[in-house]
Amino acid sequence: MGTGLDERSALVVHGNEFEVIGSSYVAIYDYNKVLLLDGKFYQIAPGD
Repeated sequence: MGTGLDERSALVVHGNEFEVIGSSYVAIYDYNKVLLLDGKFYQIAPGD
């Protein structure tokens, strides 16, 4: 699993959960699972 973020966001980990804070998205990559029809990346919005 991989994550990508910029200087306007942060990823807070609470056990098995993620929370995005800031004003930008965090991209998540999971090699073992196709999460959407177009690939293995998906984005989590601030507050998610």
